[in-house]
Amino acid sequence: MLGVRHFYLADSVVSPSRFRRFAQAIVDSGLKIHYYAMARAEKAFDRELLDLISRSGCRFILWGLESGNQRVLDLMDKGISAETTETILQTSREVGLRNHVFVICGFPTETRQEFQDTIDFLVKNKENIDVVHRAIFSMEENSLVHRFPEKFSINDFWPKATPRLFDFTTTKGMTRAEVKAAFLAARPTMLSFSGHPSVPGDFKFREHCLLHYAKNSEEPPKHESPSMRLA
Repeated sequence: MLGVRHFYLADSVVSPSRFRRFAQAIVDSGLKIHYYAMARAEKAFDRELLDLISRSGCRFILWGLESGNQRVLDLMDKGISAETTETILQTSREVGLRNHVFVICGFPTETRQEFQDTIDFLVKNKENIDVVHRAIFSMEENSLVHRFPEKFSINDFWPKATPRLFDFTTTKGMTRAEVKAAFLAARPTMLSFSGHPSVPGDFKFREHCLLHYAKNSEEPPKHESPSMRLA
């Protein structure tokens, strides 16, 4: 009625079952809209479901990868595997969806090599990843890490200037200084995922991506796949 045809599903994680009901309802209604959403790469996102999502008008999914290292994923209690995520990214691309992924550097106890595993995962799957969203881990108030610091080898933490966030030290993994150094070293590789060859620089604004993908119906671009090691 209002002529709005572009939407963002404001849910931190849309489950496969909810995504199926939502996408099927759009297809059945004949609505001509475009949207994007965030999801976790669960096995239930098979080819049939991803194709339905694509046909319903979804233009990209922001997958919460977080890490390419299985130990770190298990410590986060993500309930996903890097191997499954790799398959989903490939299938998603094949049915016409764009893939954004979110990664974190410096989850408590993460080593430099484990973060390198994340960078290696990105490079290996560059053909199927359009944009990498990234951040250095921050401890949030009332998160599991904040409530159970001992589980994550945190021996001290204190409030940051930003409300509800804490800085901390750990007995295992990278120090906070090492995390920042690793993140900066990996930044050029993460920025090399631009979303579209005609858009220079850090193409990370999600709503802009949606409008761009909706307007341009050409095949997703092919990326070069350089190797990258942290200094």
